[in-house]
Amino acid sequence: AFDAGFGVRGGAEDHGGHAPLPVAEPPTVGGEAVSSREFSPFLGMPLRELERLAVLENLKGCGSNKAETARRLGLSEQNVHNKLKQYRDEAGG
Repeated sequence: AFDAGFGVRGGAEDHGGHAPLPVAEPPTVGGEAVSSREFSPFLGMPLRELERLAVLENLKGCGSNKAETARRLGLSEQNVHNKLKQYRDEAGG
């Protein structure tokens, strides 16, 4: 077995002290399989864009409160401020 830092070392019973992750069934709609992309629009999206969505959606959910957005995302308030400035600059405004 391999160990890439995920606690996968031994046989089926060795989970590095953690419960095994459940194996997900392929998603279905109306009994028919759908592709992973249809199931999750975030698959294949660049990490930079996912981060942007996370910041902007949390900011919206916090009523534009940067301190609360930062707390929820585990970032500093300055980091949130810098990201928002970067997003404005990229949008040309």
